[in-house]
Amino acid sequence: STLENIVLPALALTRHEEVLGKLDHDEAVHIYQSMRASFNLLKDEAEGSATALAQEAGAQGAPQPVVHVFGRALHGEPDAQALEMLALLLPASLALEVCAEPRLIGELVNEIEEKKPAVVCISAMPLRAQFNAKTLCRRLRGRRPDLKILVCRWDLPGQQEPDHKSLHEAGATWVVASLKEAREVLVRL
Repeated sequence: STLENIVLPALALTRHEEVLGKLDHDEAVHIYQSMRASFNLLKDEAEGSATALAQEAGAQGAPQPVVHVFGRALHGEPDAQALEMLALLLPASLALEVCAEPRLIGELVNEIEEKKPAVVCISAMPLRAQFNAKTLCRRLRGRRPDLKILVCRWDLPGQQEPDHKSLHEAGATWVVASLKEAREVLVRL
């Protein structure tokens, strides 16, 4: 899809260049804003089609129960956009709430405890996301041993495989590297 093959790699590349200092903050923000504007156009089109389909389905029977997924964007805008792309690809029976605001880890854990989602989906776009993702997994696993945790590592195409083992050891239930894999995990719920 366009999101998987073009938009997500562009986000990952921008984040990569920003962390390495090849783009300054203002340049990165400008790129993220442009990408959000383009994504919003795609989203409006997709939501228009989804609304028409939902109205047809609604005429045929009772609504399905909704599974709540709490999405945590570890590094603001690029991770938030990645989660919003994932939300766009999910069926109506899965509601993905995106949390991108700065939060202390304790506040985040408390918020997740209050909301009791079926799954926590952590968007961890490299670079420098692995440590934060592991810390959050450990804290969540310590408080809620039964919680399902999906870590999305949106890597640049052709990069070496990220260290999934250490994320599993920290408490991740699943670790994925693409929108397709993330969608498959969530749809199986």
